[in-house]
Amino acid sequence: MSEAVKQVPAIFRYNTLNALMFGYVRGVRETLHTVTIEAALYMFMDSVGLTEDDFNIDSAKVIYNDMQNNLTNHIKSK
Repeated sequence: MSEAVKQVPAIFRYNTLNALMFGYVRGVRETLHTVTIEAALYMFMDSVGLTEDDFNIDSAKVIYNDMQNNLTNHIKSK
């Protein structure tokens, strides 16, 4: 990984679908506090027309949590 890329916080180094998923799930959970991550992920899949064959829900949970941790660490580092 180049020095320039290392300077970019990890939260900004995800692909577009994962970034959309992360923003969608965060938005749903900020608005509807009782919605679980998994339920929000299924809502995301439905809204963009993804099936379980297209989008692995278990992997998405791991990616979401990783992105959330990276965002939290980025905010704390400021």
